[in-house]
Amino acid sequence: MRNRMTVAVAAITLGLAGHVEAQKPETTGTRQHDQMMKGMMGMPDAMFVSMMIKHHQQGIEMASLEEARGASASVKTLAAKIRQGQEKELADLKAHGQHATPGMSGHADHEKMMAQQSQATMAKLKNASGAALDHAFLEEMAKHHEMAIRMTETAKLESSGLKKLAQAMLTSQRQELSELKRLLSSHTPR
Repeated sequence: MRNRMTVAVAAITLGLAGHVEAQKPETTGTRQHDQMMKGMMGMPDAMFVSMMIKHHQQGIEMASLEEARGASASVKTLAAKIRQGQEKELADLKAHGQHATPGMSGHADHEKMMAQQSQATMAKLKNASGAALDHAFLEEMAKHHEMAIRMTETAKLESSGLKKLAQAMLTSQRQELSELKRLLSSHTPR
């Protein structure tokens, strides 16, 4: 009987702890990011192209900053690889954008949230240099890639050419994300 009571008390305690954890308020940034991602699930071709163009432009800006002001040769090399890949994909996205159905370029709320998130990310990176920038770049670019992967995996694309481009983007972003995480595990902020 005593063991059952102990188990029951432990279960109630864990249940309450889980309830308290679930009730913990989220940060505005997390809530905003989740809302933005939820709204971007299942994007049609034109919206996907529009949002991914903006996303790639930010990625290029982030990588260029790391190349110019980072300290680690391995992180700068990865930044250059990411920048070059995203520049090529950006050109391909723009070409697809010319053929997308007009009037479906995106939602203003999502674009606004994405712009706010981009400004916060760039402010963080611009305020860092050397090893601190290396670490911040790895963290932020990993988040950036995770968002792009999620957007791409959930898009409802119709154009066969755009589907092919999206698949190639997924492959390269997954490989780069793996490399970002590997480097992040060996770089500590200073």
